[in-house]
Amino acid sequence: MSQVHKDNLAAWVDLQKRGGLELGGRDEGLEEELKNRLAPGAGSLDEALRNTTTNDLVRAFFDVLQPFVAMFHAILEFFEKAGAAEGREQWNIMVDDVDLRLDHFRRYLEKWNSVPCEIEVPAVDFRGAWAITHSTQEMPEMDTVSAGVGSKEQYWSGVVDIDDWLRAYRSEAGHYKEWPQSLAPSSLDPGYSDAAALGLAAVGAIRKTYASRQELIADHRKRHFAMDRADGLSLRTIAQNETDYWLGTLVARLARAQTLPSPAKGVLGKRLQDEFARYSRKKFGARINIADLQAYLSLPVWRKRHELYAVWIATEIVNALPDHVCQIHHEDGKIVFAFRETLLATVKSSWPIVRLISERRVPLDAPVGKGRSGNVQPDYGLWRHEAGVETCGLIIEVKHYKRSASSSFGHVLADYSRAFPKANVYLVNHGPIGDVRKDLPRELSVRCYPVKELTVPNLDARDELRKAVRKYVGEPVARPRRKSDVGKPSVGRPDTVLAIDVSSSMSGQLGKPHFFEIVQEVADEHCGDAALIDVSILAFVPLENLAEAITSTHGSSTGLGEPIRELLRTFKRVVVITDDDGLNSLRQISNRTTISRRLGLLAIEVLA
Repeated sequence: MSQVHKDNLAAWVDLQKRGGLELGGRDEGLEEELKNRLAPGAGSLDEALRNTTTNDLVRAFFDVLQPFVAMFHAILEFFEKAGAAEGREQWNIMVDDVDLRLDHFRRYLEKWNSVPCEIEVPAVDFRGAWAITHSTQEMPEMDTVSAGVGSKEQYWSGVVDIDDWLRAYRSEAGHYKEWPQSLAPSSLDPGYSDAAALGLAAVGAIRKTYASRQELIADHRKRHFAMDRADGLSLRTIAQNETDYWLGTLVARLARAQTLPSPAKGVLGKRLQDEFARYSRKKFGARINIADLQAYLSLPVWRKRHELYAVWIATEIVNALPDHVCQIHHEDGKIVFAFRETLLATVKSSWPIVRLISERRVPLDAPVGKGRSGNVQPDYGLWRHEAGVETCGLIIEVKHYKRSASSSFGHVLADYSRAFPKANVYLVNHGPIGDVRKDLPRELSVRCYPVKELTVPNLDARDELRKAVRKYVGEPVARPRRKSDVGKPSVGRPDTVLAIDVSSSMSGQLGKPHFFEIVQEVADEHCGDAALIDVSILAFVPLENLAEAITSTHGSSTGLGEPIRELLRTFKRVVVITDDDGLNSLRQISNRTTISRRLGLLAIEVLA
């Protein structure tokens, strides 16, 4: 039940309790964030609270919640899509023995989406704020269009309210008039409307606190130019962008774009739409009361926000592989995230097959990290079999701190890089990380990668993690048909592998003209790659590299049954090129048909 608070300080104490805030732990730094949103020039949050209203506090806290809401939305979207792909109408997420049904997320987001606001904008990061500048860099029409501050040839739009705004902006102090009505987001085409919304929101935020660009940047200088790279519309990031006259450039280029010929204007508008579509959305000037805010803070998804951050990272790992076939594992319809070893997903289209495993415990002598004794237990590891041994090649440890904990973060990297000598170790954090590799020996530090401020809006940080996952997993070697593909033509889909027997009995056949003739005959449009086999799978190679691979790969005895069975776990169809010895080793394999013979060679089709 909500209550009326006698002052802002009392309201803040209540929000801390209701929200289960860990200001000395995982939420450390949230006070600083609130202070920066309420009054960037204040010496402390208490000072900021004394000089603002409860409504100001509620709106500032609402802003702090928005990245979490974007995360909840991303989790819901992932599991809804995964459920559709698996033919499941409903999945639950279990986090530390607490069931969070997807309906919990839906209700939270429906309530959130119903909050009225002045304007809704793309939740851009530092780079995304410059979308219109990046999108127009190669356009000759924009060569002379800039902020125009200090320029002899200043751009003027010829539209009165736009030029009045630019004139004030270009004054010595740099004044921010109200956003030009001629560039109101509601009056512009898609793409342009979002660019204008960013400018409108930024100008509104500045005008609440500062009278001029001079004042804004003077305060920014006192803060040693600190900014929030993941939030392109925080006042600190706006100030940093204004050192390069961001808003003046945005207004000038947005105005010039409205005068482009229709085809060019349409192309640029689509380019902007595509750029902004990469970001979630956020509300600016939300009209929300403290009772509604208290209700949000009482819901299960908020209470488990730190644990759900780790869940979101797991979805980012799988989302890094859009061209692969990933099987999500569940326990009776529950996707389990718990402090015990759990197989979360299998990348069935990789070779070797990769498994995403959480909380797998591995022994380590004398770990340095606090709380670790004789072993390590990373949040996520990507594992595969190499030469018959399961190894981990990528570790992803997840932290949810708004401030850096350099010492403990450094210990994480030290312990995990020692425990996993073949793995790259990624430490990801919701907030900053600091220089955590400086005390590591070079042989360890070269495999350690801290990724700071990894949040939904921070596309650069997300891309860094995704590239690491894609590099380790590699390109798909097969794309087994999904349920959604039933009834669709399969031409071009690599659901077949060409298996080449490279055992010793084949040494006189490989590389001969008749060998390549039979390969050309049976390798149809369904084939993706070639597998070189004897008693096991020795290598996977693209078909175009087959000639080179068979000359450098020398197998041993012939025993094709087991490697063929293994291939059939991934592929619908295997075409084997072998000899009579290879055929004899396949007597126990069913669903096989000899489809070609040529000078002692056989092509045998085996179906799953």
